[in-house]
Amino acid sequence: MSSKLRIALLHSAIGAAIIAAPVLGVSAGPAYAGTITLTDSWTEGTPANVTNTGSGPPTLTMSTTNTSNDGTVTPQCNSPCLSSHAYTQPSAWSATGTSVTDYLFVADPNNNQNGLYKASIPISITLSDGKGGTITFTDYINYFAQQSSDTDSMAWYTSAVSSPGYVSGTNNGSPSLVQTETLSDGVQIKVTLPYEKDWNMAQEITFYYVGGGGGGGGGGSTVPEPSPLAVMGLGLVGLALLRWRPVAKSTRSS
Repeated sequence: MSSKLRIALLHSAIGAAIIAAPVLGVSAGPAYAGTITLTDSWTEGTPANVTNTGSGPPTLTMSTTNTSNDGTVTPQCNSPCLSSHAYTQPSAWSATGTSVTDYLFVADPNNNQNGLYKASIPISITLSDGKGGTITFTDYINYFAQQSSDTDSMAWYTSAVSSPGYVSGTNNGSPSLVQTETLSDGVQIKVTLPYEKDWNMAQEITFYYVGGGGGGGGGGSTVPEPSPLAVMGLGLVGLALLRWRPVAKSTRSS
């Protein structure tokens, strides 16, 4: 191989490595180990499409309450009751398929004895994983309460309900809305909000770690993942240097 060809090969290899360097940075992704401490919190928005002939909207309480559907419950209470609750999960959470269920709130109809209240109620839920990953999303309750006809229900939707009403043909506690949310660090959490029926309805929520964020159910440092282009470029540089050194030595000895 001539000296000019070796020089051209060396220059090409160096150019390929320079081009590949930014790709190497883009290919880096977070790798996780340890635990996820999932925290959820929620806020209630202004009800829309309201019909009210009774005592007004329900109170979404987090106090210990005797409910018709689940008995006495204490939603997200951590002495004292807070508007958020942390769930520390082991790294085997995803492998075992274990889910975590808790109560968001109890919908107290405020003794709406013979009147009617129905509305689309927005609930914004924020999730964080204790490793910097967060997301906030808004779902909507199709709320209906009328004790005189014994028709009371809460169903969930991803958009506002234009005509709120009683949801028939569903079982209390069966899934109403199932969605997978991706946090800002790539961790994916499946969130399930079930139908709730009966007076003083306790609203459950279930979390399930799907994956993402490097897997393993935890948080940690960023670990680079070399791209094929970067590896190829660096390899060509190495080959060019190996082929170049003998020529350099023979030139000096002549």
